[in-house]
Amino acid sequence: MVSYLFRQNVSLNLIPNIDEINFYHHINLFDWQTEHSHLDYWEFTLVTNGTIINFVNGKEKIYKAGMVFVATTSDCHYLKAADNQPVRYITLLVKENFILNVLKTLGFNRFTFERTENSLTLSNSKLAEIEELLQHIDYSNSQKYKEHDKLACSVLLDLLSAFAAQESFYSLKTTPWQQKLNQLAQNEKLLGFDVNNLCRELGYSRTQLNTLFKKAFDLTPHDYLVNYKFMYAKNLLLNTNLSVANIAYKVGFSNTMQFYANFKKIFGVTPARFREKPALN
Repeated sequence: MVSYLFRQNVSLNLIPNIDEINFYHHINLFDWQTEHSHLDYWEFTLVTNGTIINFVNGKEKIYKAGMVFVATTSDCHYLKAADNQPVRYITLLVKENFILNVLKTLGFNRFTFERTENSLTLSNSKLAEIEELLQHIDYSNSQKYKEHDKLACSVLLDLLSAFAAQESFYSLKTTPWQQKLNQLAQNEKLLGFDVNNLCRELGYSRTQLNTLFKKAFDLTPHDYLVNYKFMYAKNLLLNTNLSVANIAYKVGFSNTMQFYANFKKIFGVTPARFREKPALN
């Protein structure tokens, strides 16, 4: 599996100061059959023609023209054109730190967003409006970076508003136990939790909690906590100078070797190797 950084998707000869932008987009006429993940950005895919099959996290999902779907840093996927027919789709890339701030401003967080269906259907007029806005963006002009980022941000807000209007998104946000779970995740309290802690905080038995998590996330509470802790650890490896031992301790592992073994099992490489060359892992 390949893991991509935001800058690897951007034409650096046009944009030497990559830190000055939060968005980038491509128009694609081919599928992308290399299995990959995104290390520091989210990817919104807008299908304009044809049908795309998204093989994501071991599942197969089909998206037709007019549909939008999202891949976050928690996803591993690849794209294939249905029946090898022609396709056309737009990918909007958004730096993760930027979109998380936007979600927070809107009253959501990544966990609320990631556990919904993560897809929607746009009207033809809305799809055309978004494409027209994106066509006005030209990142070759460094004097207009901020102006063009604002245009791309307006597209992002349109998409997030459409997602938030869906019943599944709204119901997830307003479910009391999930609100409590989101608060625990935001406050980093889940890092020291096991399933028993989770049961006490949310007020459910292990059996009840298992049923709720399977229905909401298609995960057991244990798997949810493992995913949360190791995604948090991955971000610390990428964005801090903390030692692996300190990171292991921070996400609830007193045994560093156990942390190493679990990290390698999930991501295919050791934490040290991941930190050294994240784009190759």
